[in-house]
Amino acid sequence: MSYFCSTKLDMNFKDADQGRNYLLIMQVGTVGLIFLLVFGVNALFHAEHMIGSVLLGIAAMTMTSMVMMRITRNHDYGANGI
Repeated sequence: MSYFCSTKLDMNFKDADQGRNYLLIMQVGTVGLIFLLVFGVNALFHAEHMIGSVLLGIAAMTMTSMVMMRITRNHDYGANGI
């Protein structure tokens, strides 16, 4: 309960906003990555090689962007792309 009722007066809102942006971008990116992987694999199973490879390629770029954002803790990689 003390977490929600913190009385710290020196809270840095810029860091809190960046943390929220980071978490939001990671969550949306993870959901998007899951959809891209599911639809890409599904397209390959149905012999749609072109669309399947495009979807899996975009999934790879999304994963690269998320890994770079996680390593650098800079949410610009997720917000603006690679």
